Amino acid sequence: MLACCRPIGQPGRPGAVRAAAAAPIDPDRLLDLAQVHRVEGLIEQALRDAGVALPDAAQAVLSARAGQRRHQLMALAVEETRVATAFAAAGIDCLFLKGATLAVRAHGSLGAKSSKDIDMLIDPGDIDAAVRLLQTAGYRLCLFDGRLDERTAGRWIAAKKETSWVNDRRRIELELHVTLADGPRLIPAIGMHSPRQPIAFVPGKPVETLADVELFAYLCVHGTGHGWERLKWLADLAALIETTAIPVENLHDQAVAMGAGRCPRVALYLAATLLGTDLPPTVRDAIRRDRLSRGLIRMALTLIRAAASRQEQLRRPMATTWALSLVKYGFVPGTRYRAAMLWHDLTQPHSRGHLALPNWAMPAYTLAWIPARIFSRPWRQH
Repeated sequence: MLACCRPIGQPGRPGAVRAAAAAPIDPDRLLDLAQVHRVEGLIEQALRDAGVALPDAAQAVLSARAGQRRHQLMALAVEETRVATAFAAAGIDCLFLKGATLAVRAHGSLGAKSSKDIDMLIDPGDIDAAVRLLQTAGYRLCLFDGRLDERTAGRWIAAKKETSWVNDRRRIELELHVTLADGPRLIPAIGMHSPRQPIAFVPGKPVETLADVELFAYLCVHGTGHGWERLKWLADLAALIETTAIPVENLHDQAVAMGAGRCPRVALYLAATLLGTDLPPTVRDAIRRDRLSRGLIRMALTLIRAAASRQEQLRRPMATTWALSLVKYGFVPGTRYRAAMLWHDLTQPHSRGHLALPNWAMPAYTLAWIPARIFSRPWRQH
């Protein structure tokens, strides 16, 4: 499976796939892993390009699942164009992240990548107008059953990194982002003001995403924040690295300068180790000298392996939640970053925004939040 997830244009990819296929293959296991990591399209294309065939029954299942992923991604591309056109007509600026735009930019087409929703970034100052426009476009907020009034919903959206919206008629989910990372000191330099690049699914109607360096930095932070537990995130990053004209070392250094901290070196190490991309010697040396970077890498490898086990998937949500909550304190060196993340976690700005708490009530809210979180944890449901 790892050989199949290598970048499509990587010269050694077909040979790596054939070499891996020379060993006995458990087709059912391969199908399970492909579904967990959402890489059916990449595996189907890699096997075809390498001239490797699965048993007929397994091949039929793989092709059917890959076709469903392609159909879903094409629907998302059409919807991104529709939403972008509506926002442009209303004078509201927006950017699209990951999803269909990343499929075209990194993989070259909509044929291999999978995505389940649309990720859209707007300026916090445009929240009210964006909410009204999304509602007009058929979306509803997936929060408190959509019962929030416009003012309360606006407060919540402004204080939370992203909120989920759904279009029931089109069966499409949309994540509305007002920032790209948890906490104020993680990639603060990337946002609506950042350089962009157009992606055209429909001639004459381009949608915009981040330029390559900013996109690389964002993908590194997003993947590391989720422990890289799905290989599709790493495959997307590896494909971007393979197709950009910017040297890998420059990508790393510029992403660090934008506030991505240790995330780029973790991402580059995983992509090089698992998917065969280049790892600059300077990045390798930095990892060797940095204990926290090595810890983030070990955790990611553990989560990638755990995702392949159904038993681990059932019992790990609580452990994974706590682990990811703790390791993010090591993403960026320095006590200022850790202090900002601690304050962010203790005060839960999205809850503060929803409740519209005055400053004098913050100490009581902070003290009450900790036991409330403990007693609402998933272990109480099992």
